[in-house]
Amino acid sequence: MPSLARSEPVTADGGPDPRARLRDIIAARSFRLGQMFRLVSGVESNVYFNMKPTMFDPEGAALMARTLVNLAAIDPGFEPDGLVAMHVDLPSDRYPAGARGAFFDTVFERLRSVPGVTGAAIAMGLPPGQGGFSWGTIEAEGGVRLPDVRVPRNNVSPQYFSTLRIPIVAGRNFTADDTSDRVIISRGLADRLWPGGSAIGRRFRFVDSEWQSVVGVTANVETRGAGDARTDFQLYNAWITRPAASPAAPAPPRRRTFDWRLLIVRADNPSASIPEIKRAIWAVDPKQPVERIALVSDLYGDAFGRQRFVLMLMSAFSIVALGLTAAGIFGVLSQIVMRRTREIGIRMVLGARPSDVMRQVLRSGLALSLLGAAIGIAAALALSRVLRTLLFGVTPWDPVSFAVVTAFLVAVAAAACWLPARSAMRIEPAVALRVE
Repeated sequence: MPSLARSEPVTADGGPDPRARLRDIIAARSFRLGQMFRLVSGVESNVYFNMKPTMFDPEGAALMARTLVNLAAIDPGFEPDGLVAMHVDLPSDRYPAGARGAFFDTVFERLRSVPGVTGAAIAMGLPPGQGGFSWGTIEAEGGVRLPDVRVPRNNVSPQYFSTLRIPIVAGRNFTADDTSDRVIISRGLADRLWPGGSAIGRRFRFVDSEWQSVVGVTANVETRGAGDARTDFQLYNAWITRPAASPAAPAPPRRRTFDWRLLIVRADNPSASIPEIKRAIWAVDPKQPVERIALVSDLYGDAFGRQRFVLMLMSAFSIVALGLTAAGIFGVLSQIVMRRTREIGIRMVLGARPSDVMRQVLRSGLALSLLGAAIGIAAALALSRVLRTLLFGVTPWDPVSFAVVTAFLVAVAAAACWLPARSAMRIEPAVALRVE
């Protein structure tokens, strides 16, 4: 009966053929290699799922980081440093309308003698909130009709613009002779009402209201309108302190009221000047309350405090998510390449060039990473709209943020493929074949 035993190939000198032995090893382990590749394909799917759902967090971190940078770079349009504000609300029983201007004129005179004080003014409010709003449809003579607008407005004394250092770019400041129909508007509002033309001397009004004449145009000041939206519309009315001409005496008020006013003082050292400012007020009226004293720089910063806090909190979580995403991608891809150490060794034994092996490893690893990144970007674009109310100076679909985050994650994936592959190619082929 013939033997079923397989004869071993030999060389010319009678020894075993090493090339045939290598083919036998490859054939014997092909089944185990196939199992390994199936396992690797399952691990590779983790890269896809690692990249796809977590792209929103890194993209959110980039968007919020850019928002924080933009908030820090805002030009307020005035100089908040060096200003201190306090409420000096005059009671109507002691200060009727005609006496309020005389009170503050005396206070201003005394403040001029306070060391370090360089200016003082009266207003209803401060940027970015201003003092109130007017809303409705604006019609302008010889200009554009603006339907359904909300314009922040403030009632200020003539010293307001010099004290806050808001430049008047056209026209003039308020004077003591101005009436209530004389206004100063911002350059943004002037450009919208009279595009390409001058606003000085022109009139506009809110529908069903009195006409108002523009006597001056100021530079834009950082202001928040409806829903904390930015606006370059500002409207300033003169603070009229002289009594209205009337032959009849005004009827006494039925109850005590207060004229709500904000005293704004500029000083070289505003914190140190606060006691002297209060003494100057009490020298005019010892009974006059002085309340809610604060540095204007702090008030201006607090106006954006909630937005900054939410952005910083969400940025911190997003940065952690970015780190976890990068760590997951690196760990999974490096594990994939490490499992291919035997395959790399076989390729090297069969004469493959190191550059070809590295190119094939990088191509297979990055292809899946780019696919996951593309799907993740699509999901992030759809979800980024929820951040719209928190962003400032950047859109939810900012291409720079998406490009930076995607490039970072792809670089992590490339490093995760390159480092283990380089180590595997340095291993002796005989050792690589024994790697499980």
